[in-house]
Amino acid sequence: MTESIAVLVVFFIIIVMGFVFYFRVNQTTSTIKETESLELRSVQVAQKFSFLPETECSDDNVRREDCIDLRKLNKASELMITNSLDYYDAFGFAEVTIQQVFPRTDTNNDGIIDDEDGKWLLYNNTPPDWTDKLSTIIPTALREARSRDTYFGLVIVDVYDK
Repeated sequence: MTESIAVLVVFFIIIVMGFVFYFRVNQTTSTIKETESLELRSVQVAQKFSFLPETECSDDNVRREDCIDLRKLNKASELMITNSLDYYDAFGFAEVTIQQVFPRTDTNNDGIIDDEDGKWLLYNNTPPDWTDKLSTIIPTALREARSRDTYFGLVIVDVYDK
């Protein structure tokens, strides 16, 4: 009789250990899938931004790859911030910033070259209770159409997860 009880106890311990192992593996797998989903969403937002007509460069109506027109960018930053609900379907919970890296210039004409110079916030819909953030940085050319000067910049896309 005691042998049967001992066998049952060992059997149930093995079953409990199996369930614990299964749930741990399942939890790890779901965490990995959530991370992959956030990475995919970040790349999608970056690609959608790259093809916006509001900021693209063109020479004689021919679109240039990986290029942002600075004249369009100045207007687009005002337009996209004031009409951020129109861009929610494309970007969701994200923040899109353009940063001019080289050469550093005084773009706000205050006589001081600081971190705010050469920085444009285009879209900002950061949820107050975000749990995870993934940044995607894309190198790009910033082009001044009038003088045909080209600068080096970065498109910084931060995607948030609730």
